[in-house]
Amino acid sequence: MHSQPGVYALLLGSGVSTGAGVPTGWGVVSNLVEKVAVAQDPLDGISHKLAAEDPEQWWAQHGSGDLGYSSLLEAIAPTAAARQGLLQDYFVPTDEEREQNLKVPSPAHHAIADLVKRGIIRVIVTTNFDRLMEQALDAAGVQYQLVTRPSAVTGMTPLPHAQATVIKLHGDYAELDTRNTVDELTEYPEQWTGLLARVFADYGLLISGEQ
Repeated sequence: MHSQPGVYALLLGSGVSTGAGVPTGWGVVSNLVEKVAVAQDPLDGISHKLAAEDPEQWWAQHGSGDLGYSSLLEAIAPTAAARQGLLQDYFVPTDEEREQNLKVPSPAHHAIADLVKRGIIRVIVTTNFDRLMEQALDAAGVQYQLVTRPSAVTGMTPLPHAQATVIKLHGDYAELDTRNTVDELTEYPEQWTGLLARVFADYGLLISGEQ
């Protein structure tokens, strides 16, 4: 990497964000099951306990269909706007969480930002909804272009001409068009597949945080 700077792209997965205190997809599912249990019967402590300890078992008894991140979101937040509001709390730190260094850029994010600043990594492709990588790049003083929608691919600066590019394949938690259900993730739009083909052809690919 040091002998050939600028020819590498990084695929950034959920493991890096998990290390910063952002829950995984299953962590979100488990917590949402608890919320559903409380909403169904606020006084049923036994049901709440089961939902917290064994969300799959609770869902088998009280839910509908298979339990999963996609199906649960579709069931309780069927619209993009509802999904946005529901997911925001999982990605934005409270004052208390910030004091505990939770949901803020981790040493891993800052290390990646340093590699970008030094020109070793030029492209970051991520499936994460959070903004921790962008915050770390901002803190390092890196200028980068951010691509969160397939429609933005046409007007983006060509990858070799940008100091750095962050491609958020599944969108940003604060936007209404995130991709997080099975139907939305079954197939990428043509703009995404074309851009990914260029990345994979022109850059060596490193993978960090995939689970």
